[in-house]
Amino acid sequence: VHEDLSSGKPSLRLLYVTPELIATPGFMSKLTKLYTRGLLNLIAIDEAHCISSWGHDFRPSYRNLSSLRNRLPDVPILALTATAVPK
Repeated sequence: VHEDLSSGKPSLRLLYVTPELIATPGFMSKLTKLYTRGLLNLIAIDEAHCISSWGHDFRPSYRNLSSLRNRLPDVPILALTATAVPK
């Protein structure tokens, strides 16, 4: 996967990663390189209810996802969940 992302023309079209992986400098560097090459079209954050249901301490890396907006300003970001409570 890492080799493909670094290649001249990555074949990956959809990649699932954890917030913890995104928070690592190495992976963020890969995302930034894809972004500067115009190859990053969308970021979808799954399980977005984790913060509203369990608070910021449940998985602190979810809170760090806000840095994506500054580092990748033109990439649309979605927060999704299928299991949120009505409140």
